[in-house]
Amino acid sequence: MEAVSYLNESDPVPYRAISTQDRPHRLVAGFTLSVPSGRLRHGLTGALGRGWQLSGIVQEQSGAPINFGNVLYLGAPVALPSDQRSLTHWFNTAAFDRVSANQLVYNVRTFPLRFSNVRVMALNQVDLGITRNFSLTERWRMALRADAYNALNHTQLGQPNTSPTSTDFGAITSTTQLPRVVEFSLRLQF
Repeated sequence: MEAVSYLNESDPVPYRAISTQDRPHRLVAGFTLSVPSGRLRHGLTGALGRGWQLSGIVQEQSGAPINFGNVLYLGAPVALPSDQRSLTHWFNTAAFDRVSANQLVYNVRTFPLRFSNVRVMALNQVDLGITRNFSLTERWRMALRADAYNALNHTQLGQPNTSPTSTDFGAITSTTQLPRVVEFSLRLQF
C-alpha cells in the first residue's frame, strides 16, 4: 500500500491505495548443470563432452495493478474472470460511462486509483545459457557462451487502455518485453 498521491487537489492527506509496485506472488529459481569431467576422460567423446555447463533463471510474477484515471464508474464489477479476458477486452468496460459528453471536467473524485484484482498480464520468463569451457594451456583458459533471454519467447503484454472515450478502451495494444534475444560471447582467461 502507498499514500503518495491525491485523488483531488483539495484533499488534506494523500490517498491510500494499492502500490504500483505491488506483486503478491513472485518466484525466481536459478539452476546450473555441469557435465561431470571425471566420467568422460578418454577419446573423442571425452574431449567433446567435458566442460559443458547449462544454466538458467525462471521467473514467475503477478502483474502490476492497472491505473485508472478520473472516470465515471457505473457500479458493476471491473475485474473479469481470466477465462473471459482477451486482448480486446481485458476488464469489464461496461462498468464505465464511455460517452464523451458525460466525462468529468471538475468534480470531487471518489473512484480509486487502482484495484488489487485488476492487473496487467503476469510475468513468465525463462532465461537460459550454455557454456563450454576449454583449457588451452596450464595458464590460458577460454569459455564460449550462448545466452537466450526470454528463451521460450513468451509475450509480455502492456497495460490496457484506461481512457473511456477511446475506441481501444479496455484493449491491450502494446508489449513490454523484448522477444527472444540470443547473445554469443567468448572469454579468454590468463
